[in-house]
Amino acid sequence: MSPASSAYFEHGVGLQSLPESFSNPSGPEDLFKPKRLDHQLRSQELILRLVKAAVAFGAPSHRLKAISHSIGHSMQCTANLYFLDGHAYLEFPAKVAGVPPALFPFAERPSMDFTKLSLLMSLVKKILRHPTQSSVDDLLADLAQIEATPSAFSSVAIGISYVFTAATAAIMFFHGTWKDAAMSSALAIIPATLMLVAKEFSQLWWIYECSSCFLVSMAATALSKHFCYSTLILSASIALLPGFTISMSVVEIMTKNILAGSIRLCYAVVHLACMTLGLTLAPILWNASWDGSGNGFQRKPVGGRTCAAENTIAVNHFWLFLCVPLYIGAYNVYLKAPLRQWPLMITVGCIGYSVGYASKHVWHAPPEVNAFAASFTLGLLANLYTLATDRFSFNAIVAGIFIQVPGSWGLRGLLAMAYAV
Repeated sequence: MSPASSAYFEHGVGLQSLPESFSNPSGPEDLFKPKRLDHQLRSQELILRLVKAAVAFGAPSHRLKAISHSIGHSMQCTANLYFLDGHAYLEFPAKVAGVPPALFPFAERPSMDFTKLSLLMSLVKKILRHPTQSSVDDLLADLAQIEATPSAFSSVAIGISYVFTAATAAIMFFHGTWKDAAMSSALAIIPATLMLVAKEFSQLWWIYECSSCFLVSMAATALSKHFCYSTLILSASIALLPGFTISMSVVEIMTKNILAGSIRLCYAVVHLACMTLGLTLAPILWNASWDGSGNGFQRKPVGGRTCAAENTIAVNHFWLFLCVPLYIGAYNVYLKAPLRQWPLMITVGCIGYSVGYASKHVWHAPPEVNAFAASFTLGLLANLYTLATDRFSFNAIVAGIFIQVPGSWGLRGLLAMAYAV
């Protein structure tokens, strides 16, 4: 029996859970013969590792259940996945009446690694289309090789990408001038540095967003007489915004993954509330009068520079042709996408942004029409790409999704509520 099978039994799942009446089964459907049982356990191990890898590499969560079920069906090993954003339960129903199902709970921190995700999806496609072409041991070896593949970018490179993301976001989304963009990129060093520190000391992840926003807001408050305060705090902290999380939660709810979508949406709201706390606490302390009078506890800087109008672009629109590709490129670093994927990701993202831009500034359509036009374009391009190349299209459109949903509307709403109190 393989080491995996032995470990399977050591953890109290398998033959140890069987009633005595099944100790000596017989017949053509005998699942308890050593070779067949070992193959079954190895198949379960493969499915479990595939699902965990898909979560770790950033596969769309609403597809995980279908992927695990399809792989289990192709390998004649029924699998049911119950996914709860970072926590999941993988169930393998027993094929014999009276035998309890094998249940594997696991926790995996979701992240993005498109270097490995594209390889993983190719392996999944291979299993689904040619289930008998490779043995389970060969597939496990292929998966181990994918897991050992080095990522395209390191954590330091991701931290550096925060600087370019903040600068371009200040121009594209937060009505900033070139002066504001330069200062936003400087302030983005704060969350980038704290991110690197939190990777070394994992307990700091609990306060990462709130503390980053507090320090950014404190610096922006001190500079508010010379720069647009709202532009600085929103663009410097854009890498922390849960825009993609909110989008995925809506997709999960719409695809009937109600529990996972609700948990993810609740998490995003709490995440934004923590960011709001950090952003509003700094001006309160900065403006406070320490004479005990209780005056001066404003949640905004006092006497700050007047900003450009909301939903405007303060620089020449021609520069968007530079900012949009640079913004997508910076996010590609965050996604750990290999350079060979960049041309497609930048092209698709630019097309989606251009459609939304034309709908807003040429057609003068309302915001919901602009969002629909851009999203429909991204979805259409994704399907055309899959039909033309037979490849996984999620990699191609995710950077474009980040442009459409930077997540600032939720933060702006909570900030408006805090300012109104």
